[in-house]
Amino acid sequence: MYNIESIYKNFSESEKSHSTQVTKLAVLIFQNTQFLHELGDKELEYLKQAAKYHDIGRTISSSEHYIKSYEIIVNSALKGFTKAELEVIAQIARYHSGEIPSKFDKYFKKLDNSQKRIVKKLAGILRVADLLDREHLELVKNIDFEFIKEGRILVMQISVLQKGYFPDVKILAKKKILLEKTFIVQLLVKLAK
Repeated sequence: MYNIESIYKNFSESEKSHSTQVTKLAVLIFQNTQFLHELGDKELEYLKQAAKYHDIGRTISSSEHYIKSYEIIVNSALKGFTKAELEVIAQIARYHSGEIPSKFDKYFKKLDNSQKRIVKKLAGILRVADLLDREHLELVKNIDFEFIKEGRILVMQISVLQKGYFPDVKILAKKKILLEKTFIVQLLVKLAK
């Protein structure tokens, strides 16, 4: 059993700031895409916890830290969450990086269909939020959305603190796949004017 709060307290200030920023961005994405994912307050709490602890595995290993994050979260005693809910939170954090959930994956197989849908939706959001603070510099200050029904295009406009900043296009193409598949949209990211 891990004392996750104790581990989190030993995070560097940079890691804590990144965690806070990713949580803020994930909440913004969740709130602005609720009409697509149709999840509620309980699932938002799962997302907040997964975002807060998504990189906690780095305290054990930099390589495949997302698997270590899963192990720490699922074997912790986060107050207010059942073992089944911890499994969902851990899997959201697990899939923030690396491969996307698959019916062949040993972690993902543990879930029932309802839990799988939740994990896919929230991991898709977390992957994009994490990308927006990939450099750990908190450069994205706000996100606005526009949905174009014709073509199911979700336009995400980011307001940034540093002129010229834009997420790496190659990494963005990879990180947005889960959100696009799960929400059945094409995600376009552009700078706000």
